[in-house]
Amino acid sequence: TIYNVPEIIQLFKMSSYNISELKKSVLNAGKFYEYKDEKLIRSLQYYEHALLLFDKRNQITDLLSRHYTQLLSSVFLNLWKAASVIVGDPSVDKDYQKRYKNFGFDYNYFESKIEFLRGLRNDFDVAHYSLNEISNKEVEKNFREAVRIVSEILKKYRDIL
Repeated sequence: TIYNVPEIIQLFKMSSYNISELKKSVLNAGKFYEYKDEKLIRSLQYYEHALLLFDKRNQITDLLSRHYTQLLSSVFLNLWKAASVIVGDPSVDKDYQKRYKNFGFDYNYFESKIEFLRGLRNDFDVAHYSLNEISNKEVEKNFREAVRIVSEILKKYRDIL
């Protein structure tokens, strides 16, 4: 008897929305539409690409494929790029350890959020290879927090403009 290999089928996809927050976001988008800041535009492109890759993972590869979790490295690398356009990158920007202050973040935020992002980028199979399988799981576990941090950075930068 020949048996087919089981196929994973996505039965549904669900999104939840906070309607009042969505309304605020749409109104804000209208206010800031005219801004032509090069850093903000580039940062938003990286951010959008990260969210697109995350959202399309199910269409790119199977849930149980190793590529499914490895896609997170690409997603997260683009999240870091989105943040670093604004707050800097120590390998490129001499003012990296001071720039966060320009956006109203304190040292605690720098250490607990910005350095947290950079640490995941450096230490968990994002920018550098890792032989540790736990790396991808760690990045996936912290994905939502990373998106929230990058979103905060983008909003602060936008508000300063």
